[in-house]
Amino acid sequence: MVRKHNRNTMLFFGIAPTLLVLLPAVSLFVKMQYDVSSYAEIFPREKWLLTRGRNGEMISTHIDYAKGRIGSYGLANFERGESVSLDFSQYLGDKTELTKGDTIAFMNSTNLVDEMLTATSQMEVAAANLKSQNSPAKEALISEASLKVASAQKKIEEEKIIFDRIKQLFDKGYSSQQEYDTEKSKLELLEIERRVNEASLQNLKTGVKPEEAALLASQIKAAKEKIGFLHDKQIKYTLTAPFSGKLIPSFHADTLLNLSNWSEAVLHMPITLTDIANVKEGDNLTVYFPEKGISYTGKVLNVGKEVKMMNNKQTVFVSLLIPNAEENLLPGMVLKCSMGGQTVSLAKYVYETVRH
Repeated sequence: MVRKHNRNTMLFFGIAPTLLVLLPAVSLFVKMQYDVSSYAEIFPREKWLLTRGRNGEMISTHIDYAKGRIGSYGLANFERGESVSLDFSQYLGDKTELTKGDTIAFMNSTNLVDEMLTATSQMEVAAANLKSQNSPAKEALISEASLKVASAQKKIEEEKIIFDRIKQLFDKGYSSQQEYDTEKSKLELLEIERRVNEASLQNLKTGVKPEEAALLASQIKAAKEKIGFLHDKQIKYTLTAPFSGKLIPSFHADTLLNLSNWSEAVLHMPITLTDIANVKEGDNLTVYFPEKGISYTGKVLNVGKEVKMMNNKQTVFVSLLIPNAEENLLPGMVLKCSMGGQTVSLAKYVYETVRH
């Protein structure tokens, strides 16, 4: 028994030095996957908010979480006394999802309508003046213009009856703002039409001096340019979806619309300063969520350039983009996770494990 014990002791002391020499060398060649533990806050790929400001202005904000910045920002101010209406129900209905380019709503502005009518009437008056100057059959034109004036007056009288009735209903709260504005615009349009016809009739009777022809031509050109400008402005008053996504219900009076793209999720994770060396922008890493029992492979979008203190540890925030077609991850969630994918030597793996 004594001899066998001595033999084992001698064998151990004979092999031990060899193992002490070989283990460090072997650990450099054996590779292990090193996981980094953290918490992830979930954001959608992008979000578009349409909100109402304190002074009634409309604010459009497109947030691109993948790039970590505001994609676009728009502010629409309206003049004092201007009546603006925005009806989502006409285009949205019961929709819960939108495709990029879908029409969401159209803003109706009384000022825009008035400016368009004024510019149109100015152009028509100038055109009528030029026509009367160059036309030899003035008597026939005068007769035609007189009939137009009489017809316009009759239309105004008929529309005035309808408008007065709508106004009474509106004052009592039985008619909508949109219906009131529509009838008011019709009446204003008819009055402008009458003034145009009266001006045309007057010019036919008095005639236009030849030297005024160039002035009238420039007025027509200016009116056409203004009409084109107002038309472009009217197009901008048509709201369309900037990307495909889901409509998020909002119960805040100042939030008019919330559109989010959940097809991909952006993870915002704090990583300790000692672990950040294992994470590089552009890396494809696997993230495991133990609470959900699921894992995703995503791309590192950004590694922060500033250090923040969290739980007495220096940390750097990392952004990761992962697929979320099944919508297992909802925006606003904060989940425990482990991030792997980096392969390190056995020696470094043991060192990092012991250090944590």
